Amino acid sequence: ISAFIKEGWIGEKFNQPNLMKIFQRDLNSKFLYHVCEKIDGVPLETWMKNNPSPSLDQVKLILKQMIGALRSLQRMDIVHCDLKPDNFLIDTNNTLTLIDYGSCKIGCFEENPADRPLGTLTYSAPEVLSGANATHKSDLFSTAIITYQMLCGHLPFKTLSSIADIPKSSQQWHYRPLNTFRQDLPQHIDATLKEALSPDPNKRTPSFSQMFEGFKHKPNEGFNAPQKQPLITRDPTLFWQGISASLAIALLFSLIM
Repeated sequence: ISAFIKEGWIGEKFNQPNLMKIFQRDLNSKFLYHVCEKIDGVPLETWMKNNPSPSLDQVKLILKQMIGALRSLQRMDIVHCDLKPDNFLIDTNNTLTLIDYGSCKIGCFEENPADRPLGTLTYSAPEVLSGANATHKSDLFSTAIITYQMLCGHLPFKTLSSIADIPKSSQQWHYRPLNTFRQDLPQHIDATLKEALSPDPNKRTPSFSQMFEGFKHKPNEGFNAPQKQPLITRDPTLFWQGISASLAIALLFSLIM
């Protein structure tokens, strides 16, 4: 109930085109409800399925709107805490709207991270999954995951299905380069996303504006895809499974001989 009330409070505070507006209800009503603006759009998840290989310009337009919404929240010291494709609607004009504020953390109200529900595991920052308080850098990490997924239809890290799947240290977060899935994107895009997706928040891109700056074309860089990464970089698990299988075969052969 408190999250529901908080969502209404946040929605009433903003008049930003990429944030869903919630209208003030009748304060004398004995019922608790929201009246939200009507948005003719589909979840960003659906848009990604319908656009499996979007142009870089399409993704930049969506990312710009996403960052505009999040910077508006940031100016009010609000961290979203549960960014994922299903929490964005996009219409036929490619206008993006953030629709869910129930998980937001408001800076002026201190909360114990242990008392807060986790966001969606796959899109949550490592520090949040480890029990630290969510920050704007955590939202930036989630934004980068969604952007990566828009570009290639895959996730930069393995899917987290349960709490048991959460890596125990930052060294266990293995970033998969974009050219693993898509060869036509320039190298600076991959470098920008890799920095924004650093498991260590101290090494992560410091701001949304700097992340977006990295998406601008570098005049001295061509659009040729970088060299394909070795298997140990693209899929460490598959690499070591292959090594283990080779060793097992060698051992079996030596026993037979």
